[in-house]
Amino acid sequence: AKTQAPTARASDYAYRALSFGVQHSRLAADMKSETTYALTLGQNWSGNTSRNRNIEAALTHRRALSATTQLQLRGALQRNWRLDRRNDDATLGSVSAALSFSLPDAGRLTVQAGLSRSDSTSYRTAYDAAQVSVSYGFANPILGADLSVWAALQRRDYALPYIVFDPRKDTRTSIGASLFFRDIDAYGFAPTLDFGYARNKSNVGAYDGRSLSVGMGLKSTF
Repeated sequence: AKTQAPTARASDYAYRALSFGVQHSRLAADMKSETTYALTLGQNWSGNTSRNRNIEAALTHRRALSATTQLQLRGALQRNWRLDRRNDDATLGSVSAALSFSLPDAGRLTVQAGLSRSDSTSYRTAYDAAQVSVSYGFANPILGADLSVWAALQRRDYALPYIVFDPRKDTRTSIGASLFFRDIDAYGFAPTLDFGYARNKSNVGAYDGRSLSVGMGLKSTF
């Protein structure tokens, strides 16, 4: 690869993302349900080029079904602007439902299912998707951090033919772990560290592959 592109640098292939969000939560009078309104702005870069900008509005409703079980319903609408390829602009709508169970002295288990649709005039970004996932949060800190692990399965059916091929179909499996270092507190925020691995199987070879991700962030401790 170096012989074919002698002037290329690793930074030319770097991927970076930045997001900023605000949210407001309202607790019901019976203290059993909560509704959260959220607005998020984001942008990412590929190499030194601005790749995508987006805005998302989301509504989440949580309801305690019992002392140990919680139901969550979520709906979101997102607009994506592809700064490097404007014909790939898309509007994404999604709905999901999740059940969360508190296990006695053993953490919390969450099972989730969701549907989404991306409306676009581009074969790259017009699709319907379905996803199921499961996550587990450990009851006690591990190595000084709150630890949660997760696994997900997603199917995407693209609406438009991929150039000369049939419409693209992807099946993506992924696993990951998140660590929250609650005790490293600065002004009410503490660092997070996320790891993920994904395998995407596609009938279009360009999208068939594997990926490994590492993310760092800050999260509120209150």
